[in-house]
Amino acid sequence: MKKLILNTGISVGPFMFGAEREQILEIIKKEFNTDCEPITDCHSPTYHTEYFENPDIYLEYKDNKLVSVKFYNHPKLRYCEVYLGNEKIWPRIEKKFLSIFGREAFTEIGSAYCHTQLSLKALWQ
Repeated sequence: MKKLILNTGISVGPFMFGAEREQILEIIKKEFNTDCEPITDCHSPTYHTEYFENPDIYLEYKDNKLVSVKFYNHPKLRYCEVYLGNEKIWPRIEKKFLSIFGREAFTEIGSAYCHTQLSLKALWQ
C-alpha cells in the first residue's frame, strides 16, 4: 500500500495541485504501475472529474489543472494511505476522519465531505 503525505495546499503525495492533467496521468502510470483508463465525469466545460480504481481516487480539474483529490472508502480497493504529519488520516471511519480536522471544517455535498482549504474530499460507501 502506498503511503501519501498531505502537504496542505501543495499536494497529496505525488498529486501536485495545479498540475496539468497529462502530468497527473504520467504520475499515476509511474507511481501506481497502471495504464488503466479513468472513468470520466464532466460536470461542465470548466470542471472535469476522473476516477481511478488504482489508486482509488477521484481527481478534479478546473481548466485542465488539478484542483482537488477525493478519496473513496471502498473496503476492497485500498491502494494508498494518506498522512498529515505522522497521523494517518485515510482510510479512516467517517467519524474519526471528521474528528481529525473538526466536523465544522467540512461542507457536505451529496455524500461527500469537502474541505476547501486542504483541497480534499472524502466519500464513504
